Amino acid sequence: MRLYYEEHRRDGTPLVLAYGIGGNSDMWDVNRDALAAHHRLVLWEPRGQARSDSPEDPARYSLQRWALDLKTVLDPSFAPMKVMHRKVRGSKLVVLSRASHFDNRDQPEVWNRTVLEFLARCDRQARG
Repeated sequence: MRLYYEEHRRDGTPLVLAYGIGGNSDMWDVNRDALAAHHRLVLWEPRGQARSDSPEDPARYSLQRWALDLKTVLDPSFAPMKVMHRKVRGSKLVVLSRASHFDNRDQPEVWNRTVLEFLARCDRQARG
């Protein structure tokens, strides 16, 4: 199973951007540099999408497999059996709607600022 992803900056808190059905990770081109300046930015194409492999068997698509695929992308040394019960610390999952991205495509700095402010608030709350 081959998964396509791009990594921009290798340090900092991971920020993973995926997209809805249709398109590919290139849709984040207007946001990439600004977000990578603050985070380890990973642009990911989930299984069955764009440049990632598309298994023919429908049983190979599930939320659990999606999560394991993402874990593999973020940590290439990951072996699913050894971390089934491991708690991942310092992780956050942010779901950003495709519509919000395209609404601001002509003004990416507005979208970038909104995302970075939201993540900064999450970090402050996590620190107490």
